[in-house]
Amino acid sequence: MTDLPPTPLPLESDDPRSVAEVFHRINSVIPDDPEIFSLGPETTVRDAIAFLANRHCSQVPVVLNGEVLGLFSYRDFVKAVKSHGDADPRTTAGDLLSMPVEECMNTRPEYARVTDEFPRWLDVLEQHEAFLVGDTNRLEATITPMHLVRYLYKVSQPYVLIQEIELGIRSLIRMAVDDDALTKAARTCLNEKYQPDKLPTTLEGMTFDDYARIVGDGRTWEMFQPLFRGDRRRTSTKLRELVELRNKVFHFRGVSVEDHPKLVEGRDWVLTKIRAADALRREASP
Repeated sequence: MTDLPPTPLPLESDDPRSVAEVFHRINSVIPDDPEIFSLGPETTVRDAIAFLANRHCSQVPVVLNGEVLGLFSYRDFVKAVKSHGDADPRTTAGDLLSMPVEECMNTRPEYARVTDEFPRWLDVLEQHEAFLVGDTNRLEATITPMHLVRYLYKVSQPYVLIQEIELGIRSLIRMAVDDDALTKAARTCLNEKYQPDKLPTTLEGMTFDDYARIVGDGRTWEMFQPLFRGDRRRTSTKLRELVELRNKVFHFRGVSVEDHPKLVEGRDWVLTKIRAADALRREASP
């Protein structure tokens, strides 16, 4: 219900897990220690709005003796303003702010089970901005779009970082050499890895490991040094580390908390090389 702090990537673990836990369901979105706020039905709209503002959230369950009566949100208040204004044009802002939230809440909030799949609840979030997990007398969590966004970001971030790294390295190689030079580099550096008839000679046909071999090889480094810059051995070590991280991500071997900063650092390292290459290219342009 509140904005969540950045969540670290899943830790590698040898703990046995249920097969079902590898699927993304509602229980995946619930924080490990969810903080459930609620207001009583007699709370004034003025106090409820202040409560939402102080906690940077947009809705809060309305609960009486453990029973969920409804869900109060900014959207529900706006609907109440229109409804009361249409019913009695003399209604003032003070009248509305003095109302108990019981009079302007959603009395039929949606309840999800922890084992529910995501798709149906995406539409609910779009329409209502929140749903509850549990039932009317056993509230487990309030889920908002931010919970889902943060969860999906946590899951997808390693893949996005690897995509940026790999495409960035591909761009640097393309800027450094033409097709003929790339073919020669492939024949020099990849001949032990591939049979002659299987040897890739285009960037699209090569793997991330191939890029690392070609760029970090002492026999071809001179072609790539102007754009990759720095020392060949350090560059080769960095590329080999990124290859290993890439394989961990795409082979679903788990990315540890220690690995995550390395991915971010690798992405920034590649971005810096590209920015420097662009600066050199602009300087060389007439």
